[in-house]
Amino acid sequence: MSATNQLGKAHADELVELEEQMLYLVEVIDSIYLLESLLEIKKKFLRKQIQLMRCEHMRVNLIMRAMENQAPVEGVIPVSRIKIPEPKPFCVAKDAKTIKNFIFDLEQYFKATSIETEEAKVTLATMHLFEDAKFWWRSRYVDI
Repeated sequence: MSATNQLGKAHADELVELEEQMLYLVEVIDSIYLLESLLEIKKKFLRKQIQLMRCEHMRVNLIMRAMENQAPVEGVIPVSRIKIPEPKPFCVAKDAKTIKNFIFDLEQYFKATSIETEEAKVTLATMHLFEDAKFWWRSRYVDI
């Protein structure tokens, strides 16, 4: 009977060991489920981050395109930051100094405001003519 008793005890020990292994496997499976859920949360977070980065990337691209469309002028502070005074109106002057100063003021104004086309420069310059100078320009403009 002792052999049967020993055999029964050995089976009981094996059964206990199998139960412990099964409990360990259940814990492993639970850990895997926990890791899967944490991984899913991390994936959702990363998807949102990617979406935010794409939006930011699009915004940066738009800003870069807007900057590329602006005419680059070396040594000029952007117009949006400072108020550029317009040149004073020009009346007919007898001395060359007054005429040269008026032309210089206009050229500086064109640089500061990034006006590049000749047509825009002529239009703006003629808007600053006054009294007899304006009358003279109007008579020439009709002839053109």
